[in-house]
Amino acid sequence: MNLIQSLVDSIFQLILFSFIPFIWWFIFWRKKEKFLPWIGIKKPVVKNKRLVILLCCLFLAVSVLSTVFFGGVVETSETAAGQFQGLGIIALFPALLFGMIQTGAAEEILFRGFLAKRFIKQFGFTFGNILQAFLFGLLHIGLFYAVTTINIFQAALIFSIPFLTSLFFVYINEKESGGSIIPSWLMHGIGNVLVSIIVMFNLNI
Repeated sequence: MNLIQSLVDSIFQLILFSFIPFIWWFIFWRKKEKFLPWIGIKKPVVKNKRLVILLCCLFLAVSVLSTVFFGGVVETSETAAGQFQGLGIIALFPALLFGMIQTGAAEEILFRGFLAKRFIKQFGFTFGNILQAFLFGLLHIGLFYAVTTINIFQAALIFSIPFLTSLFFVYINEKESGGSIIPSWLMHGIGNVLVSIIVMFNLNI
């Protein structure tokens, strides 16, 4: 794989997904708070470390097991990690960039750092969380529809997994980590890297 192209793609998506949050902050908040803390890039203040670690480990375990055993529901080649299909160890660094920066950092900044915080402030935690999770699920359905045809069952699965994951991420960030998006960034990024590794070595059933 082209490592330079992977780096360029990752930086481009990070800038793209940060653009709207930055403009919003610059217009309305720049005199009140610095940008990075405003979107949640700050040291987590964890209330119950054991609980957070346990929940994070459970999330990663479910991510890996669901990819191994249910990856056949949707063609792996059509997923974001499908670009690494069967490439083996040579795809490791591109997969790290993809997981930690291109998807992990970029999506967490836009959805959990910007949209979730704005929605929660406007509508309260429960509805704000559901609203951003709904949009996150729609994004994933849209990405699949752009490249392939999917049936109703596949669409429901493609929507529900990001939707539930997004609800969980916001709970960990806002209720257990003092508003930091670092925990969800790590979970999202590591989860995507592990999924990519499974695809790289054709470990899914």
